[in-house]
Amino acid sequence: MHNGRGASKAIDPPRKGKLTVSVAGRKKCFILDKGPCS
Repeated sequence: MHNGRGASKAIDPPRKGKLTVSVAGRKKCFILDKGPCS
């Protein structure tokens, strides 16, 4: 895997601090510095 800003840029969502991932058809939301959000 690549290290540095390139990897982060690919992973980081458009909205800073929030990450939305769809797993098995379910959408999971994560606040990067606080953990999962409902």
